[in-house]
Amino acid sequence: MKALGVLVMSFTKIIILIFLGLNTSCSVINDLLGTSSSSPDGTTVHAGSSEIKIIASNKKFKFIPEEIIAKPGQTLKIKIINQLDELPLVFSVLKKDEDPIVNAFLGIQSGESNNWWPPEEHTLAKSKKLAVSESVSLTITLPNEPGEYAFISSYPGQVDAFNGVIKVLDPNAVVSAD
Repeated sequence: MKALGVLVMSFTKIIILIFLGLNTSCSVINDLLGTSSSSPDGTTVHAGSSEIKIIASNKKFKFIPEEIIAKPGQTLKIKIINQLDELPLVFSVLKKDEDPIVNAFLGIQSGESNNWWPPEEHTLAKSKKLAVSESVSLTITLPNEPGEYAFISSYPGQVDAFNGVIKVLDPNAVVSAD
């Protein structure tokens, strides 16, 4: 009877370790449930079917999260929230491998009359200029091509702090357990 108890305890520990490993390594459980999950520090989000919030944080002076993991062709619902005390925000998702600094510069060149947006040929999506404490929701269907798609604020002086990336993963690639 004691041996059966030890066996049950060992089996329970193995199940817990498997659950924790799946939950932290590649978000398999969240994919199955169709929900979004975040890393413990909030810097990475695994996109599910729920709305993802991207906050321009006044405290940390950066976007939270800075990284979104998604699937090819996935439709993302993104809510951009400007929590900056005194500055507006101009949010854009760039096409694959577009340089955030170059596109912010192009946005600045486009000027206030064009809301500081980078040119259309460089962007997948963009928001209106968000005033202090304002938010807006965007729906974007990601390309089918795996790769990195930067998101930035191209308002003058913000791109160094307010930038991030949507990583569209190849569904056939092996995900490491890191």
